Amino acid sequence: SVADSLLLDIFPGQSTTFTLRDDDGATTAYRDGAFRDTTLRWTETASSAEFTTTVAGGRLTAPARPWWLQVRAWATAPKRVLADGVALARVNSLSSLGDAGGWSYDGNLKRLVVRMPARQAAALVRIER
Repeated sequence: SVADSLLLDIFPGQSTTFTLRDDDGATTAYRDGAFRDTTLRWTETASSAEFTTTVAGGRLTAPARPWWLQVRAWATAPKRVLADGVALARVNSLSSLGDAGGWSYDGNLKRLVVRMPARQAAALVRIER
């Protein structure tokens, strides 16, 4: 379900880094290290943009959930989108994006949506202009 997914809204134009903290959502066990910090980084060049994830701390196993990137104000459809070096398929409908991952671009909204493969974050998503 959508509630079990992680959707990251990205507004391009500037590189940024932040830390996502996961915990069990129900207890205070995070105080004793039952959490997972993941560093998320967005960088851009004239020819591409990259989104990277790196485990930064904690001892909680990453929750299995679909990861989505929604990039707003993306000027044109990408030439290619890769997750951990593997090209993702372009689809016409967001409902077609399953566990294999993929991407869709809406030229009217200038919106790129990427569904990472499987139910985990890719270490590197590369969007080629």
